[in-house]
Amino acid sequence: MSAVVSRLRAGVAERLAVGDDQARSWLLDTYGLEPAAADQLLAHYGAARIALGLLPTQDRIVLERFFDETGDTHLVVHSTYGSRINRAFQLRAPGHRSGRYRIIPWSGKPCGIASPK
Repeated sequence: MSAVVSRLRAGVAERLAVGDDQARSWLLDTYGLEPAAADQLLAHYGAARIALGLLPTQDRIVLERFFDETGDTHLVVHSTYGSRINRAFQLRAPGHRSGRYRIIPWSGKPCGIASPK
């Protein structure tokens, strides 16, 4: 399933670079989506693309670092591989083995790491 999601994201990203109308038409024609579903998917992927700079695929994994209101640092792994693989990325993240980070269990994808205060 991750391969299918990856191809969908790559196709949407490629067409969003040209314009929303081309991406919408592609979703309608290729996947037979209802217009409202295509619009919702484009809004979601468009927002993710703006926030992350690109959409994660099997060829691209995005690591996002941010600070929450309390000052804790979080590292989020955005990928299409699923929670088991994302967890492996977490465990290999810099700082995990040195004890600088504590694992924050998140349900599903993405997974996160936080540093202690």
